[in-house]
Amino acid sequence: MRKIILLTMCFLMFYSVLYGAQLSNEVVKQDGRNVVFSFDIESTEEYVDVKVVLSVGNKRYTSKNLKLSGDAGKVKPGKGKRITWNVIGNFPEGYSGEIKWELSADDIKAGVDNMVEVKGGCFQMGDMFGNSYSDDDPAHEVCLSDFYIRANEVTVGEFRKFVKNTGYKTQAEKGGGCFFLSGDGWESRRNRNWRDPGFELNDSQPVVCVSMKDSKAFLKWLSKESKRKYRLPTEAEWEYAARSKGKKEKWSGTSSKGEMSKYAWFIENSKRKANRVGKKLPNSLGIYDMTGNVWEWVSDKYDSSYYEKSPAQDPSGPSGGSLNVLRGGSWFDSPDEMEVARRLKSVPEFSSTNFGFRYVTSK
Repeated sequence: MRKIILLTMCFLMFYSVLYGAQLSNEVVKQDGRNVVFSFDIESTEEYVDVKVVLSVGNKRYTSKNLKLSGDAGKVKPGKGKRITWNVIGNFPEGYSGEIKWELSADDIKAGVDNMVEVKGGCFQMGDMFGNSYSDDDPAHEVCLSDFYIRANEVTVGEFRKFVKNTGYKTQAEKGGGCFFLSGDGWESRRNRNWRDPGFELNDSQPVVCVSMKDSKAFLKWLSKESKRKYRLPTEAEWEYAARSKGKKEKWSGTSSKGEMSKYAWFIENSKRKANRVGKKLPNSLGIYDMTGNVWEWVSDKYDSSYYEKSPAQDPSGPSGGSLNVLRGGSWFDSPDEMEVARRLKSVPEFSSTNFGFRYVTSK
């Protein structure tokens, strides 16, 4: 005789004291072989992490080992959220008895939680497909220590918080202006900056018109606020992460030009502007927009022959030079121009509507 699923749900309210997300209007009910959790979430952050914990007898089940669907994990705040638990998925024979449950939501703090762990290792850095631009040759072995990298490029909204808290003015705002794409081609104008780059803007797009100095000022503030050291990635860290721990890939996530539109914003699909981060597919590490959207500042100085003399262990670039490196390609570039090994150089004071950044932290 099969057991009847009879669930007695004991509600244990849980509030996170570390973050600001709040749950309300929690309702739980049994729907056939499923249990449905309904609730609302309030948060000042763009995303929260929703978790379910069930206590069944002496056993404790978390979201990772429960058969859940719906609004579990990374979720936008709002009303009418719903999680469905497939009871038979965890208890094929059914279950009769008391189950205690906890539902929690923690803010995903931009710049603190949204990091991807990258286990260190060795890989061949540089051009692997014979499409060399001369400065991405020769391919050479590099070995890296573990690190964490930001899953997305830094957004307008995050940069806005920094400016609001510090009163910081970018080099473009101080009079340097920003290069942007006009009807007549690329030009610099003093009235172009991260607030008005010349195309429609929202807080979920990558911040642009930021120089290397601006990116470092943001990271200095973020490190102080979070009490954790954040920095620009080295060129080697960037390429290793973009290629999902050094895989032989032309672009981040794929080597097929036919799949480019699934992974990247570039000249053929961007509408000639930076687009919302995280909307394309990530690479196999879960990192978004490493190819396309915006060129990203890295910490290395530029030397066209550096690959010929680069140390093998955790290289950090040349000791000096007047130019810095950017990686990844942008919304303006063709697929051939943004292959993952491609290197771009610029003076560190320069800013453009297709320049942005992300960051890393050491373990």
